Amino acid sequence: MSTSTAFDLAASLAHRAETILQMYVADMGHLSEEQLGASPMGCARTALEFTAEVGWFNGMAARLVSGETVAMPSTEERTAAYAAIDTKDKAVALLNEGTHALIAAIKAAGTEGLQDTTTAPWGEAMPKHALAEMAVSHMWYHDGQVNYLQSCHGDGKFHWMED
Repeated sequence: MSTSTAFDLAASLAHRAETILQMYVADMGHLSEEQLGASPMGCARTALEFTAEVGWFNGMAARLVSGETVAMPSTEERTAAYAAIDTKDKAVALLNEGTHALIAAIKAAGTEGLQDTTTAPWGEAMPKHALAEMAVSHMWYHDGQVNYLQSCHGDGKFHWMED
């Protein structure tokens, strides 16, 4: 006789967010301040900037999953907010803050609440779980960029596997 248990979407998303956060932070620890603040080829975004974006996006997603309405910040507001994150410590702190807020919002909503619809600042209506999944995937994508920067500096290790 087999028994089945229901899939707990909230627990799965919260676990995935925490796991990818730990991977990202571990990878950031293996780049210098100079490497994190450099603009590859003089035109690409710095790792500090896209990490600030991830922290901000995760915090925004947390507020939406919690039922708040969030307005789209202007380009100037985003640029100023990202520019304020000018050290590794600030970037990691914002990443942790936004991601832990997202994890708490996911857990508070539960699997049932994640089925509710929210409207993202860019006007798209979507289930809350889809927004949370987007935030987690976005974080993983940018962790991949951190890994790529490591390899460009001669470090081909997967540090999140070691730490």
